[in-house]
Amino acid sequence: MAQANAPSLNVRYPDNLDYCYRDIFKAFVGEGEVLLEFANINRSKPDEVTITDRIVISIPNAVRLVQHLQESLKQAKERFDARQSAAMWSSNSSHSDSFHHERSRPGHPSTRAGQQTQPSPRIASMSSTGG
Repeated sequence: MAQANAPSLNVRYPDNLDYCYRDIFKAFVGEGEVLLEFANINRSKPDEVTITDRIVISIPNAVRLVQHLQESLKQAKERFDARQSAAMWSSNSSHSDSFHHERSRPGHPSTRAGQQTQPSPRIASMSSTGG
């Protein structure tokens, strides 16, 4: 959602930009700010998590983030549903002995080199016991 009075920003991405996948997240809303914690599940002790990132944003930015995520996820779902529908109608109606699978998918390590991809979401909500 672009705002009419929003200043134009020049965004630069450094060559060494890190992509980090996190298993879970937790959000805390305070007075005037939102704290987001991201964590990974300890693979050798699945009942333990390690907080890896803590991000603080203003409430207005948190609201914009929620709106942007909702719109982006809605569009992604519509694209996915359209592909599923098209695949169902374009598939051969006779039975086949061959199996069909995705050779590669965006964000997956098996994606061919040089192909641009979007990271796949791998975040699930962590239960909160207070706040």
